Amino acid sequence: MQIIIKTLTGHRRIFDFDPADTICQVKSTLQERECIDISQIRLIYSGRANA
Repeated sequence: MQIIIKTLTGHRRIFDFDPADTICQVKSTLQERECIDISQIRLIYSGRANA
C-alpha cells in the first residue's frame, strides 16, 4: 500500500508499505528513512489521527 507523507514544510513523499504493517512499524520505517523523531510523526487517515 502507498502512504503519502506530507512534512510541515509542505514536501510530499510516497512510501510503499505492506498492508500488514502496524502503525508502529510504519513510524519506525519513516524515522529510519527520513530522520524524523518518532514522537514528531502524526499519521492521519480520513481526517482522524491514528496512534
